[in-house]
Amino acid sequence: MFAEIYAEFIKSLKAWVRKPMYIGLALGPPVILTFIFLQLFTISGGGGNTFDLLIIMDDDTSQPQPWTAKFLTALESEEGPIPYFTLKNSTRDKATELFRKRQAFTLITIPLGFENNLTRGELVTFEVKYNNIHEDLSKNIRLGIETRIYHFNLEYQLETGYRPGIYYESSTTHSFELARTDYMMSGIYVFIILYLTTIIGGSFGSEEKDQGNHIELEMAPYGTLYSRIGKILATILLTTIVLLALLLLNWLFYGPYISNFTSFLLFLGVYFCLALIFASLGVFYGMMVGDFRFIPAPSIILCVTIWILAGAINPLEFSAGSRVFKFLPTAAAIRILTAVIFQRGVEYQTESWIILGLWTILTIVVITFYIIIKIRRRLFFKKEKHPHGHLSEN
Repeated sequence: MFAEIYAEFIKSLKAWVRKPMYIGLALGPPVILTFIFLQLFTISGGGGNTFDLLIIMDDDTSQPQPWTAKFLTALESEEGPIPYFTLKNSTRDKATELFRKRQAFTLITIPLGFENNLTRGELVTFEVKYNNIHEDLSKNIRLGIETRIYHFNLEYQLETGYRPGIYYESSTTHSFELARTDYMMSGIYVFIILYLTTIIGGSFGSEEKDQGNHIELEMAPYGTLYSRIGKILATILLTTIVLLALLLLNWLFYGPYISNFTSFLLFLGVYFCLALIFASLGVFYGMMVGDFRFIPAPSIILCVTIWILAGAINPLEFSAGSRVFKFLPTAAAIRILTAVIFQRGVEYQTESWIILGLWTILTIVVITFYIIIKIRRRLFFKKEKHPHGHLSEN
């Protein structure tokens, strides 16, 4: 059994190396798309146009608060530049929990005496806490709040004469912010893994029918079974080699994102889970269609679709993940890599490992059942006498 699997493994590698088109399709799109995505996010803004502002009201709300109401209305105004804000009143405990889970990125506390101080024309301050997971988010929110405070002071002439106006004190959750190209990198790593495993696995899977050897393969005992296992293993090995080469190129242009050995081991763990899942998918699909011409387009469509659904456009915001898409293996992988590489969303790492592990186990179970069914079918046909002699068991 192992000799046959090894033979298929070597045969797949040799056949792939002999075809420059396969190599070009495996290396070209990831390099080009990685460069395009990083350049686009370098020159464009990020973080969206509308954000939720969690409001904690510590001031006495039993009395009318006309000035506070005007101020909150000004914060929610859609006049002026983006971003815009949606105010959500909340208790301190609930707001703190939502903020911790990054289901909101800004926490505003209206202190006791805010209304009275504003009415008397005294200096008024309030507290703003930013979840500054990356530079786009904190920069945009800070700009939006400061703009609305400025317009509020200007409209009611609060910074004239003896009225000093409204100011705020800010604090952040992280000591440093990530650049745009940084926070996209975990999603790009996952896209490269997806694309390589599906395109290489598909090319291996379609190889037999492309070369006209599938009849011979089907006639051999357990031929299809050994072929698929060997092709999956060959896909994982070849993808590993190509991925390491692409990582080296990324590091040369954008820096070493994986900075220590522990992070590298965790990265490999994520990689092998994803590689097993999507290499199996690619090989089975390739053997089903049997024509390499039907491999590249579906592979690209599948990879881009599942990649976007997994939150790759804004992986750090998505790591809060209350959506159903967080249960995708790609979403779990992006969240893990975000925590491993950038120490963002560490609190979701365990949940993401469980999700990714369950998908990997499911893949192994499906492959195991496939092997069992093939073996049982082989034994069944051995017991049967066919009038025409040998019958294919595959």
